[in-house]
Amino acid sequence: MGSYDNGNDTRKQILNTCFYQFLTNGFHETSVEDICKAAHVNRSSVYYHFHDKDNIRYEVLWELIIRCRNQALRYCPNTKNSMALAIRILYVHLRQEPALWKFLLDYWKDFPVYNPRSSLGAFYSLLYRGLFESIWDRSRISSLAFASMYGHICGIHSLASARPDRYRPEEIHKHCFDTVTQIWHIPEDKADALWDSMEADLKNIPLDRLPGILEEGVLD
Repeated sequence: MGSYDNGNDTRKQILNTCFYQFLTNGFHETSVEDICKAAHVNRSSVYYHFHDKDNIRYEVLWELIIRCRNQALRYCPNTKNSMALAIRILYVHLRQEPALWKFLLDYWKDFPVYNPRSSLGAFYSLLYRGLFESIWDRSRISSLAFASMYGHICGIHSLASARPDRYRPEEIHKHCFDTVTQIWHIPEDKADALWDSMEADLKNIPLDRLPGILEEGVLD
């Protein structure tokens, strides 16, 4: 039991270190040596727990979403829209914390075309399944339609990051939501019902007073 706990603690320590290193210094600017030094581990520990640095980036990306979802659940504990609310909250943080934009942009630049085997492709597949599966079965979505969604979302985010003063978080969120539902041919009444339900939950969340992503403390 002790060895397992120690191994689990080491994994959390590496992930915590990478979360802050990647979001403050940048993914490509952070070397494995930097991770080892900050986390007080050796290279073999990093590769044992995560295989490679990109796998850590994938987990950091999910940690961003989880933190945003946890913020939503503090105000809407019984909501079924926690993942959708997490995305809206993430857009708010992106505007307030430019380092988050850089982290995501670097990811999109590394994987500009949808590939379900890539870490970012796997992320979007799981994320959008969680967002829309309750109203539209994944089997109805062709590979081309999913790839089209991926490309459009990446392009819009790149545009928004270049002009943060021009595009409001709620505008980006609504555009991406509408684009996905149209590309995937989700019936308008189903999409509208999901959006209205999410908007009702949002009224309970003080979006302008949420603590920053990097202020949330270390991972549990």
